[in-house]
Amino acid sequence: MSRSAETQAETLAKTTITSHTRALPEATDPTKATTFEQLGLHPPIVASLKAAFSNVKNPTETQAEFIPAILSGKDVLLKDETGSGKSFGLVVALLNKPRVSSPGKSKNSVIRHVTSLVLVPHRDLAYQLLHWIERMTSVTTPPPLLATIGQVLVRDGRSHLTDGLRLLRQTPPHILIGTPQAIMDVYNEDPEALQLEHLSSVVVDEVDYLVETVPNKDPSRSYYKATLKAKKKLLAHPGVTRQLLELGGTGISHSVLLVSENGIKNIAGAKAPSINPAETDHLHAIDPQTLFAPTAESKAVETDPDIAESEYPCSSGQRLIINVLLCEKEYKGTPTPFNPNVIEAIATAFALDVPSVALLVLPSSSPVQRAVYELREMGVNAHGLDLLTGEKGRSHLLRGDGNGQDNPTLLVSTLATTRGLDLPELTHVFIMGIPDGPKVNGRTIDGYVHLAGRVGRFGRGGKVVTVVEQEGDVEEGEEGTGGVSQGSKMLRILATINKTPTAFVHFD
Repeated sequence: MSRSAETQAETLAKTTITSHTRALPEATDPTKATTFEQLGLHPPIVASLKAAFSNVKNPTETQAEFIPAILSGKDVLLKDETGSGKSFGLVVALLNKPRVSSPGKSKNSVIRHVTSLVLVPHRDLAYQLLHWIERMTSVTTPPPLLATIGQVLVRDGRSHLTDGLRLLRQTPPHILIGTPQAIMDVYNEDPEALQLEHLSSVVVDEVDYLVETVPNKDPSRSYYKATLKAKKKLLAHPGVTRQLLELGGTGISHSVLLVSENGIKNIAGAKAPSINPAETDHLHAIDPQTLFAPTAESKAVETDPDIAESEYPCSSGQRLIINVLLCEKEYKGTPTPFNPNVIEAIATAFALDVPSVALLVLPSSSPVQRAVYELREMGVNAHGLDLLTGEKGRSHLLRGDGNGQDNPTLLVSTLATTRGLDLPELTHVFIMGIPDGPKVNGRTIDGYVHLAGRVGRFGRGGKVVTVVEQEGDVEEGEEGTGGVSQGSKMLRILATINKTPTAFVHFD
């Protein structure tokens, strides 16, 4: 691309961060705006829009409402009649978003990344969106290279995995448009090419077609059980679009901690973590003995006032949130089903590294309420979770009891009860033992991938920390004469999904 074309491309697709907060003209209501400029679009974008589509004079009512929302970074669910300009307005808004870039290796060089991913149901719609982008860029002088602004990936034989993937690697576009199947093919071939960790926006056009749902049914009707069965099947076997939305970005780190009487250490071969100082300012090196030592000022975690003692006996396995303090007499002095070293390792890692919300996943047969009790005894703000029981649990957990970094929350669950869990503040997933183990098979690997997908949704970053027991003198990472250690099994799982363990920064 020539220097002038590159400059024009930047004019269309790159702005400064301050553009997000630029005020609209005084006394202007975005929903009543009469011009595209009043919606916050940059003049070069508006000029290209009017030159390419002379019949488009002003934004529709729908565009006036959702374009400012997209530009401000809000989540948007848009539903309106056909012909209201939803898709066209979406393209204009995405062109106006700041181009995601990062510093290059050489001085003053910049690496441009994919800023927005648009999922569409079929190739015709994909090329329609690209056509609009092409028309808007072609009226500039000189026109930028189209591939730098927009590209399409659809299944056309294997061209999306040959020419399409090659172009994507060489010239990441500002906007990438594709069908779910083609995007998933590319992800399976080369996950790095999609640059999920850099995405600013993800769009699902015709979402009612691309994302499978089960209609809500009256619980009193005879077909209600069939509906529940269909929901469970949908969760167990999601469609391609759901799988893409579940994908974790490359910003996820996978750590394996080995716990023994001698302490906690990272598994052999773990690579050094890539630390972003901005993400670790809240971390402080605290000795575990100091962290959990009882003091005269120690206070018990407050009870949940909504839960009565008689309603939720300690032996019950059906409750949603259990007030474990009411079970102190039952638990105190009885043998624990957990390895105390493992519980302490999880509590320590949680206290040292979690800013807001984390999830702990126990083996399927483990008593969640007992784990919550023992974690609370160590000062952890832990809560049991069961998403299958009803809306009360969801609302409680979404509300949470923590206040940001001052009181982080640890949600305790099993693999089965994490289906569909999506908490925006979730940054860490702790896994006790081999997920869905003890053997390593397809179900075990699927279970781990599902749990890892609770964090890092489209590049939101996150950490998955598996805590296993170091077994005797067996060298983790190798098969011993007495069988394969838990550490070795975790290495097999990570190798299967092409991941290398990352050292957890707080442990040697």
